[in-house]
Amino acid sequence: MAAQDEMMMDEDASSLSSSISTECSSSSSSSSSLIEYSSSLSTDLLKPTVNKTVSNKRRLMLDIEGYNFQLKNFSKDQTVKFWRCANRTCRVLVHTTLENEFIRYGGKSSIYSHLPNPSATEVRNLREAMRKRAENETTSLQKIAEQEVRQALLTGEALAVLPRINNLGHNLVHQRRKATLPVPQSSSFFLPESFTKDFCDKDRLLLYDSGDLKFQLKESGHMRCVPVLYVLLPDRKAPTYVHLFNVLFNGAERLHKKFDPKTIMTDFEPGLTKAISLEFTENTTQKGCYFHFTKAIYRNVQSCGLASVYMDNMVIRNVIRRIMALALVPAQFVSTLFNDLQNDLNEYESDELAPLF
Repeated sequence: MAAQDEMMMDEDASSLSSSISTECSSSSSSSSSLIEYSSSLSTDLLKPTVNKTVSNKRRLMLDIEGYNFQLKNFSKDQTVKFWRCANRTCRVLVHTTLENEFIRYGGKSSIYSHLPNPSATEVRNLREAMRKRAENETTSLQKIAEQEVRQALLTGEALAVLPRINNLGHNLVHQRRKATLPVPQSSSFFLPESFTKDFCDKDRLLLYDSGDLKFQLKESGHMRCVPVLYVLLPDRKAPTYVHLFNVLFNGAERLHKKFDPKTIMTDFEPGLTKAISLEFTENTTQKGCYFHFTKAIYRNVQSCGLASVYMDNMVIRNVIRRIMALALVPAQFVSTLFNDLQNDLNEYESDELAPLF
């Protein structure tokens, strides 16, 4: 009886031991699978984010956690890109797909020899946005720089290393020049295809109005002199102005009008003055523009080396301004008043203004 009880106790103990070992085995296997899942999950979470940017030479660069990388080479099968750190003293390499997706770090070390510089990427992206606008818009370069800096919402670190607005605008001149055709220096030059298309067979000397009166100024009680014709001319020579006047004569004739103005106000261009005397009768009076008259006098003051004297000497400045005002005096008094101008000058001042008299 005692022997039977001992056998039953041994069987219960062995079964209990078996169940415990089974539970431990299942627990260890589940723990192992959990560790593997956690390891794979942590690997995915540690995968760095890749952002695209451009260098100052407008070449593609990658920004990885504040570090900038430049393209170094491709793999032999052309399926993997090799990138090196933009800091040449750093040995870190990165492998990406052709779509610039991160694969792994390459080379002997993945430890950077310098600190990250995310502000450099901010400045690069800002400069690229400015370049694109300078190439595609006619907005002033200074205004483009101001608007882009305001919209970029840069960090304090990026603002600290950002050049002045004046310098940023000046750096865009190269992009604006590429978008603007250079002025021809001779009669032989290259004409792009976009400038060879036209809607008529006439010579491209003048820009003609469409004639359909799409844009017409209605009655205004404030303006007395309104420009109704704008002409783009290739030069300021007399034959060009003569051609212009002939076009106006023919245009007025088609409208059953006569182009015979009583007064023509111009600046002081010899070619235009000659063309007016050739094409119009004595009934047309040519008058000079007062604004251009004063500008011409001041240019003469500058050419005579009197600009500094004009600014420093109040008496000389007053005499020069009185010369400008002679255009507002009745013609019969101009000679007398001009001769009286020197009476207010001493010997030194008369010698200074001698080139003007």
